[in-house]
Amino acid sequence: MKKKFLSLLTVLALSFSLSACVITPSDNKVEGNISTYEVVVETSPVAPNYSSLVEMLDAVRPSVVEIYIQSEIAQGTGAGSGIILSRTGLETENSYADDYYFVLTCHHVIDGGDMYMVKDIEGNKYNASLIGGDPNSDIAVLRLYPSGDGYTEDKVKLSVATVRDINTVAPLKVGEDVVAIGNPLGTLGGTVTKGIISSVERTVNVGDIGNMNLIQTDCSINGGNSGGGLFDSQGNLVGVVNSGYTGAQGLNFAVPVDDALSVYESLTKTYFYQSSTVYNYGYVEGRARACAEYNYALSFGSEIAIADYSYNFHTYPVCVMAVKQGSVYAQAGFLAGDMIRSIEYKGQTYSVNLTSATRSADVVSFLNKLSLTVGDTVTFTVDRQGVTNALTVTYKQFIYGDTGYTLSE
Repeated sequence: MKKKFLSLLTVLALSFSLSACVITPSDNKVEGNISTYEVVVETSPVAPNYSSLVEMLDAVRPSVVEIYIQSEIAQGTGAGSGIILSRTGLETENSYADDYYFVLTCHHVIDGGDMYMVKDIEGNKYNASLIGGDPNSDIAVLRLYPSGDGYTEDKVKLSVATVRDINTVAPLKVGEDVVAIGNPLGTLGGTVTKGIISSVERTVNVGDIGNMNLIQTDCSINGGNSGGGLFDSQGNLVGVVNSGYTGAQGLNFAVPVDDALSVYESLTKTYFYQSSTVYNYGYVEGRARACAEYNYALSFGSEIAIADYSYNFHTYPVCVMAVKQGSVYAQAGFLAGDMIRSIEYKGQTYSVNLTSATRSADVVSFLNKLSLTVGDTVTFTVDRQGVTNALTVTYKQFIYGDTGYTLSE
């Protein structure tokens, strides 16, 4: 496997590999009693007046939680961090029994899981459900329902983070003091590290995501901090910790809060729930995704699996090992056994490097890094039993974990 210079900070690294791409939404329409959420994020136009760092942290730390995930399918576990960003009870007159908390985290923290547990700063444990995830921005949202877990309001040790309002507060600047709060190693929840802003906008290549514009900080960050908060000196959220350089110290990064909020609002706005069998996760409208996987079989949610034709002969093209029924690849006419030689996207041709020892992984990485939107097409040149074919794939709306239902128009 090709070594990645920049690695995402997933703490207890998932022992399973799931691509988390999903089949295209079906034409099922939902009518009736549908639950949706309009979440409001608090911003701070005026900085709180804390007398000390200790006082600020006492107020802010309960807004950062530990996240633990599990996959029954792949028998794997993982851990990370999250930030309480909204609470329905703050914006409505709902009773506590209808009070939900919404957790902002990194997509790679929850990726591949089917069960989620959140722990607050006092060790209280809450079951969590997925609202939605977006691999392109590395942002996801979970929902907590403390009352459903048997907690009375006085027992819940959760607070809502306040976001720095850059329209009324001075823009973030290099040299500002910041603190990172998270769950390093998946065992040290509530850990605080202190540093400065090293760069307010750094373009960094992050694993399979591709280039991201991130905040750079020298706060000490370790596996498990992913999804945790980066706060300014007055306790306002300025970023979501998501990555760091392997083998280097003081080179760590966070998604700027404004970028995270844009995706957060999209995911919560498009989510709906009617019953345990009729629901759809939130999504970023117009987002498409290649959903390709480097493997010998389809894992959970993937649409096409690609592998080296032979490990012994590096002059062969890569082979399609499996295609998900009903997927955009199946609709384009792909069959298991097709040999991919080249890929054309927006007038540019990517030719498979037949001498590369990682050519299949290279192809998958190329596809998954494409900034696809709904309606985009990608043309594959494939060999099938000695005949060359051009197969054109038209991509559709990507919904992580999609169940195939959409709201009625």
